[in-house]
Amino acid sequence: MTLIKKGKKVILTGKGRVEVYDPSGRLIDRFTVNGHKEIHLKSGVYMFRIDGKIRKEIVR
Repeated sequence: MTLIKKGKKVILTGKGRVEVYDPSGRLIDRFTVNGHKEIHLKSGVYMFRIDGKIRKEIVR
């Protein structure tokens, strides 16, 4: 699965399970991607768990 940031929009493409967490570890969203999904986030630091792997991203 690929993750691309464009401003405050995060674009996910591919197939897999995604969880989005804030810096305190609180779950923000959980969903399954099957092709293409766009999510809009406020500025901040987020952790993405994509198919069990953690990825940290800064949204500006």
